[in-house]
Amino acid sequence: MKLKIFITWNIDKLMSPITLSYCIPTYKRPERIREIIKQIIPVQSKEIEIVIGDNDPSNIENSEFIRMLSDQRIKYFQNRKNLGYDANLLLTIKRANGKFVFLLMDDDDIEVTAIPWILKIIKSKKNLTLIRGSLGNNRPGSTGLYFEYKDRLLKKGYSSLKYLPFGHASGLILRKDALNLNKAKEQIGSFFIQQIFIAQAAFRGDSLLSKKVVASIGNTIYKSQQPNLIKGIDYMHPIGWVIVTKYRIHMIHEMVKGKVRRELMRIENQRTIEYLYRIINSYINNSEKIVKNVLFERDKEKEDYLLKLSTFLRAIIYLQTKYI
Repeated sequence: MKLKIFITWNIDKLMSPITLSYCIPTYKRPERIREIIKQIIPVQSKEIEIVIGDNDPSNIENSEFIRMLSDQRIKYFQNRKNLGYDANLLLTIKRANGKFVFLLMDDDDIEVTAIPWILKIIKSKKNLTLIRGSLGNNRPGSTGLYFEYKDRLLKKGYSSLKYLPFGHASGLILRKDALNLNKAKEQIGSFFIQQIFIAQAAFRGDSLLSKKVVASIGNTIYKSQQPNLIKGIDYMHPIGWVIVTKYRIHMIHEMVKGKVRRELMRIENQRTIEYLYRIINSYINNSEKIVKNVLFERDKEKEDYLLKLSTFLRAIIYLQTKYI
């Protein structure tokens, strides 16, 4: 894949190892990239870097601004075409040098006061592969936090997935060597890419939830990096969700028929896998009904269906990750 690459410095072989890479996929938001960079460059630490993946091949503002700064911690990559959000984020992580990567959307803000805390946690807790901090809220008229976690250490495997939210990407901190980027690339279109990363990291090490605010939701309106289409339908549309879910079911059904079934008796978490296996098999035939009832709000049944659907999707992700 050809890229226009703008790097503001020559990499010094004696440069201190990078502990934390802020990975920022962006599209047509040069003003937001300038704001984010201005937030972080006052932080005097050689253990951090900013890696930006720009999906707008026509943009010249970002590269000119970054050149003027001459900050050795900023790496800027401009794609020759719009790759879409998932592929852009994946490629941005691939280009990062840090032991851990911090995901940040271009409409959100960094909480720079949390950086020393993050670096300390990374160094002191060697078994961590995932850190999830709380999110502030900078949207006009908003009060309080966007999402607050309780301090909690989760052991690797399904116990982590059970309590980890699979939503907004900003503020998600992942150990890079816990991610299989090639396998994640194969699953683009079935889940948002950060959901796949969460599953990979949660299976390979412990996860830490914290009430510490590490990022804040920005005050700009989300602008899609690329239409997310499957069979010609935007998968954010209700019918699109049904189609995507059927695709997910097909994927897991193939695994259930093959590798998962053969391996059931040999893996360490046998009871957990058997439980998930039963969930998936029971939903194969009626999954479309479940999704439609959730989407079109069948009053009394909605809460129960939402719970079932959530359990179902977590089961799929867990079993996919088991063999990644």
